Amino acid sequence: MSQNKFGAFRQRILDECFQSQGKYWPLRELMAAIERRLPELGVKSETISRRTLMYDLNSMRAEPPVGYGAPIKNKKNYGYYYSELFTISGKVSDGHKDALKDAVQVLRQFPGLPFVSDIQALITAVGFGVGETDEKPVVQYETALSAELKIPEKMEQLYRHIREGNELEITYQPFDKKSEKHIVAPYLLKEFNNRWFLIVMTHLNQVRNMPLDRILEISPTGNPIRKGMADFHSFFSNVIGVSIPDGAQPEDVVLRFSRKRGFYVKTKPLHASQQIIADTKSNLDVQIRVIPNLELEALIMYFGADVQVIKPESLAEKIKKNHQEAVGKYK
Repeated sequence: MSQNKFGAFRQRILDECFQSQGKYWPLRELMAAIERRLPELGVKSETISRRTLMYDLNSMRAEPPVGYGAPIKNKKNYGYYYSELFTISGKVSDGHKDALKDAVQVLRQFPGLPFVSDIQALITAVGFGVGETDEKPVVQYETALSAELKIPEKMEQLYRHIREGNELEITYQPFDKKSEKHIVAPYLLKEFNNRWFLIVMTHLNQVRNMPLDRILEISPTGNPIRKGMADFHSFFSNVIGVSIPDGAQPEDVVLRFSRKRGFYVKTKPLHASQQIIADTKSNLDVQIRVIPNLELEALIMYFGADVQVIKPESLAEKIKKNHQEAVGKYK
């Protein structure tokens, strides 16, 4: 830190300047800010030299205990700034408070996310709260979680059991069948198409998805689960949705869209692997590499006559059959 007796005051002012997110500070503006603010802090004003200012900046950048490890960057022809949220004071700035409050407002739109209450508790612990407010969020998500299905309560339970690594006995209710009990290792809560699923591994090392609305009871067995069985986040990278047919492998799926639908598909890709292979005045051809499943079929059917499956042939035949059966219902 600066050996000058006013160094701590200057660095405090610099830290305040850098709290302005998105603003770059040329050296002359930083000097002017320091000279203006020193008297407000009860310190006799002094003329700040470029050498002194650079010393302060480098001191703040230095790692503790010498400095603060401040992420000060310099954008050529613009000025200095913090490259990430940071403060040397250990206090949360008003701007950071607003950012945290906005984050909580967004998360509150997902009933049942247990860490929302944890975040609120943390925010309160550092000196400010995020209580009920009349202020409307400026980011809105579509949610349709029925209170009757008790999805939030189930998410709370399952989230804790996954975090604690607990094996579970789950009473599951299939459609049109009697309820079943399963001993499973829970690994992931996954949302798709406004429906939440529990991703588990059975004793046969089979990955299975369980819709939360079909889960009746949740009981820990007292046994721990094995960690690191699979990277479930990348496990679903090759599918649309949550179902993976046994033994299925990713395939190249080529779809031809009408020009009108093509605009939509270009701006809202069907999958992360989407590539445009032809873009003409009449059609858009895209390729995605995924495992064909029911969710992919449903997505293709959603586009109706605006899409044609070019490959694989097996998928094209399924979609053709689905359309034929649909037409047959209107004869």
